[in-house]
Amino acid sequence: MSSRPPTSALSNTLRLGAALGAVVWPLWWVLGGVHGGMLGEIGFALAGALAVVAPLALMLAREPDRDGRDSRAWAWAAGSWVASAPLGLLALLGEPGALSVGLALPWLGTTLLAGAFGVRRLGRRPHLQLDALCVDLGLIYLPVGGIWLVASRAGQPLLGFAEPWTSLTAAHFHFAGLGVPLLAGLVGRALVRLRDEKGEMPFGLERTWRVSAWAAVLGPPLTALGIATVSVVEMAGALIMLAGAVGTAGFMLVLAVSSDLPSRARAVFAVAGAVPVGTSALALLWALSQFFGADPFPSLGSMVRYHGVVNAVVFIAAGLTGFALSGVQPTGHVPGIPFSRLRAGASVGRWFFRSHGLVDETSTAPVGLVDDAAVFSREGVPGLHDLDPVDLHPLVRRFYEETAAFELAVIPRWPMPASLVAPMVRAAARSIGQLELPTDPLLDRGMEGELVPLHDAPDGRVDVRGWIRLHRGTERPVFVSAYSHHRHGGVPYVNIAMPLPGSNLTSILRVDPGTLGGIVFTTRRRRGFAGDAGIFWVTPVGELRLPMHETLILGPAAGRDGELAARHQIHVLGLLALELTYLVTPRDAD
Repeated sequence: MSSRPPTSALSNTLRLGAALGAVVWPLWWVLGGVHGGMLGEIGFALAGALAVVAPLALMLAREPDRDGRDSRAWAWAAGSWVASAPLGLLALLGEPGALSVGLALPWLGTTLLAGAFGVRRLGRRPHLQLDALCVDLGLIYLPVGGIWLVASRAGQPLLGFAEPWTSLTAAHFHFAGLGVPLLAGLVGRALVRLRDEKGEMPFGLERTWRVSAWAAVLGPPLTALGIATVSVVEMAGALIMLAGAVGTAGFMLVLAVSSDLPSRARAVFAVAGAVPVGTSALALLWALSQFFGADPFPSLGSMVRYHGVVNAVVFIAAGLTGFALSGVQPTGHVPGIPFSRLRAGASVGRWFFRSHGLVDETSTAPVGLVDDAAVFSREGVPGLHDLDPVDLHPLVRRFYEETAAFELAVIPRWPMPASLVAPMVRAAARSIGQLELPTDPLLDRGMEGELVPLHDAPDGRVDVRGWIRLHRGTERPVFVSAYSHHRHGGVPYVNIAMPLPGSNLTSILRVDPGTLGGIVFTTRRRRGFAGDAGIFWVTPVGELRLPMHETLILGPAAGRDGELAARHQIHVLGLLALELTYLVTPRDAD
């Protein structure tokens, strides 16, 4: 479990704001903020979303990087809440109209910033991490609630829905959309405390939690889609959403009685976890009556008060308060991968590094991708095998330390269905002068190129060197790559950036020992270890993890003394898209 990140002025402001909101929220009811019957009760719930749930959510979703720095999206969202929440409360007090819309628009801005932070969190994570994904999607759903809140304050229908449905939809995405997925993710964080010495949870708790967590993130959008389309989808969405809420609540009860969390947090979980059992029964009856075309039962007013408001106060707001009191911290990957800042204009091409002044002309050209294969060493990392460069085959080690001394012959294989698009991919790549991957196993037989020293400062990484690989006998590049390496948690990674128009494609490969003195570079996650490995599209506004993986295995060539063989596989959406088989031969071989 990671240590507690340092607090910031903004996180303290959110904490204080949520405490103040917890005082304002009941006063809202006592002093007449609830008026107009059902719409007033929906407004009361929304007031709590703005004053209590949102600051708690932002505080608990905070994810500083390895240097303790917060992302700008989080800082902007948290900072804007200070002004937008009071204005939003005033909008809820007023009658629908232009003034209320004007007061609600800053809140819409805050929800959009929170959604951008959710996208940012999601994009920079190398691998699927379900507890974090729940938090990401909760934040991403929130702007939908902001849009419908503005529509309700305008007093105008949206997508054919008028009041009370505009206000109900706003509340749905502030609580079921933001709150339930967020709680499910926080539960996943806390359940780590229940693992035994083997790292397993008792009674299959982890598998059951994963089911409820997926239900928590899929239920809200499915329910909203069903309301807008057909009753079958609405019914399915409602059942899935109920399963997510009840499952999350059940695990809060487990934490209340079985964990070592602070007693005040466990007391809150005991109350908050018990509520959805009864309130969800009402929701089930409502969904069944709607599905079979019967008169609504219970009535819509009863649903708002005894399902919506009670869940808002006692389940969502109280549950988030419990986690704020618990001190549970995020687990797994900590953001902060060093990404290259390199990006191209309309094209890349053979001379990209020199035309952009990136080559360090004062340095001699490097002879290898690394100066010493010792940078790949690894020892004592839980879940991973040790890697001692002394154990590498001499020719494998020499290849990485003296890359320029080797020739590469390559045979490509594009399996179905990737082979159908391979010619189009190659044509597009040729037009930008980058990633023109070989497609013909008979003609694309080799590569040639050079290594060049690059300035570290424009790139933003350390020990950067360029490797330009061309189709043999041409000026057409297969890869124009800027190689670097970094280490985190005792694990070495090869960090490769390939410039693209306005961006770059970055592959972060974990280094593992292979067989017979070979070596493996992979972006695939290893069970029990969540590291930096992954493939990212790096843009000026942030990184986006791509649904791709690559693995390169290099070792002595079978039956060919003095030569190396490599197999490089690229998977897209879990399917093998390309396999490159290399024969690597020293230039000084007889």
